[in-house]
Amino acid sequence: MKNNKNKKHRGEILKLAAQTSGMTVDAIVKRMKYNSRNTFYNHVKNPNLSLAILKKYEAVLKYSFADEIEELADFNLSEQDLGYTSEPKSKDEAIRQRDFYIKLYMELLEDFRKIKEELEGLKKK
Repeated sequence: MKNNKNKKHRGEILKLAAQTSGMTVDAIVKRMKYNSRNTFYNHVKNPNLSLAILKKYEAVLKYSFADEIEELADFNLSEQDLGYTSEPKSKDEAIRQRDFYIKLYMELLEDFRKIKEELEGLKKK
């Protein structure tokens, strides 16, 4: 099991980047194409925010999280827009798209599992 004592709170890092960007939360939410500000606020509360989501914020905020979050150095996305808007042109591209979404799904599933555990813990109190 990994030692999480030295792991940085990704949401807090996002919050600081957003504050220093000079953009309002409304502007960030609009550029991220989210339906509400709550999504942003949920992201800044999440210590294990997905690397894929952070990459999207990098593009919107014009900020690099690589210095604060060392895992981003190993997080390779050839799809800079973090999404696909067209059909794959080859089998290799289709496989890359599939792998991208599987990885994103697994990260989100892990985030959901952690939130669910926290909620169950709060219900027991």
